Amino acid sequence: MQIESITFLGNLEDVTDIFDYNMDIAVKLEDGHEYVVVVATPKNLLSLMDNERSDFLSPGDPMIMVRKFTKNIIEDTLKAYAEDEGY
Repeated sequence: MQIESITFLGNLEDVTDIFDYNMDIAVKLEDGHEYVVVVATPKNLLSLMDNERSDFLSPGDPMIMVRKFTKNIIEDTLKAYAEDEGY
């Protein structure tokens, strides 16, 4: 499946720590399907648990994990998820 567009639903210039961040990202596929996915870093998972004062993450939307929160890495990751029939 090919990606038609990727839209960051936040400002990448607001990212202060590329190792500790998450953001919703809109993905439109060539077949017309549109999805909003959460992309996060592993360190951000710990920050979320710390903020909730919990030993686990509360149930929520699944997240796509990236090592660093950069435009190139995120675009490459989403393209990999969209390969074949899309994941």
